[in-house]
Amino acid sequence: MAALTLGELKALKAREAQVKPPQSDADSDTGTIDKNLPKEGTPNRNTKMKDAQKAVAKKRGTKAPVMLPNNVKSNPYTKLKLGKERSSRLVARDPRFSDFSGTLNEDLFRKSYSFLDEMHREEMKEIKMALNATERAGENTVKAAKALESISHMNISSVDDAKRALDRYNVQSKQMKRKEELRKLKKSLIEQEREKIATTAKDPFYYSQKKIKKIYRAREDAKMREALDSAAINSATAGEIHKKLARKNKRQMKRKPELG
Repeated sequence: MAALTLGELKALKAREAQVKPPQSDADSDTGTIDKNLPKEGTPNRNTKMKDAQKAVAKKRGTKAPVMLPNNVKSNPYTKLKLGKERSSRLVARDPRFSDFSGTLNEDLFRKSYSFLDEMHREEMKEIKMALNATERAGENTVKAAKALESISHMNISSVDDAKRALDRYNVQSKQMKRKEELRKLKKSLIEQEREKIATTAKDPFYYSQKKIKKIYRAREDAKMREALDSAAINSATAGEIHKKLARKNKRQMKRKPELG
């Protein structure tokens, strides 16, 4: 092998210094940790940016509607959300567990909202008048169009819609009448119990809703039997007609669900 000159030796050493030797397995296990990698347990830059974006998305404007849960005080804009003694328990706003609402007076409530029943009767009257006008003039006439236009504010645009709405109103009126009769029956039973307790030494009896409905059905059946047993109804074929209608009404009362 020929001898290398001094310049060639320097160039060879410089080339070897530039080339890094490969890292062994032992060095990789026990070697130094790269400083560029994030430490364990510390969030890196990407996670910080995502958290900042989420915080911006959750931030609400001053004109946004206020969402109020049922365990916060009635005024959502007050800074004090705890009790008077500043305990950790929030003040409940649910009327069943709060003294802010008071007791429910059903008679006063019905008197205050009696206009709803009047509106219900007026709407039924308007629908009946519109249907009568369409039957007299015909469905494809100007008078029928004007009659349907007068009840368009009830989302009624055709004769079929008006008929369905009238059926729905009739069912609702029957159910409202039944609820009112049940309420009056319950009130009368409670008053009778109070009189018995005041006059005699009997134990108080609390009527359940199931018991009240059972008494109501028994009274309605008694009224129906009394009407069927009368001489005027049972004369000739009228008795069969009324019995048939009574069976039909009984089936309808069982089938029709109560509307909210």
